[in-house]
Amino acid sequence: MHLTIDIKNLHARLKQERERLNLSQEACAYRAGITRVSQSRYESGHSCPHLNYIVRLEEIGFDAHFLLFGHRVTNCILIESDALFGRAIAAVNRFVQAHAIHASPAFHARATQKVYGLFLKGREIAMPLSVAELLDENSELNP
Repeated sequence: MHLTIDIKNLHARLKQERERLNLSQEACAYRAGITRVSQSRYESGHSCPHLNYIVRLEEIGFDAHFLLFGHRVTNCILIESDALFGRAIAAVNRFVQAHAIHASPAFHARATQKVYGLFLKGREIAMPLSVAELLDENSELNP
């Protein structure tokens, strides 16, 4: 996938995201640590914000990917614990080896997301599992 930052329409997406979050310009500016005038200038396209501003917006709920690239990513995972995510990757790798299957990257991603969700909830998984158990949305493994 080729990603190009779309600065041309950044101002419109800033306003769209602010409105999606039901924030006034003043409230958004305050939470982002800038003045309302700066917020207005960013949204009108008269000024281009720094990347630090985009990071602060993401921290208050803005979709930074949408702001920068102009489209939303719906199948991302928020990694709250590097250690648990590492355990999930290792568990899926052991699963793939135990079943001697050739797993696609999509399988690895879905399985890792599912196992990680279980680990976040404090649940452990018993091996060996079947492929259907691991990926079935209705199985008891569903986080």
